[in-house]
Amino acid sequence: MKEHEKSEGRILNEKILEGIRKAVRQLYERVAARDGDVVISRDGKVVTVKAKDLIK
Repeated sequence: MKEHEKSEGRILNEKILEGIRKAVRQLYERVAARDGDVVISRDGKVVTVKAKDLIK
């Protein structure tokens, strides 16, 4: 694999991760607007937390 292909792959990965982070934040904001909870994994355990606590 050529160096520029690796660089392009890294850039694509960064863009994908940025999009995922943005989508998750938007989800938390929508749920928080309704004073809702979300289920996440924290330290390997499934927990329910208020969405508003995650967007601080």
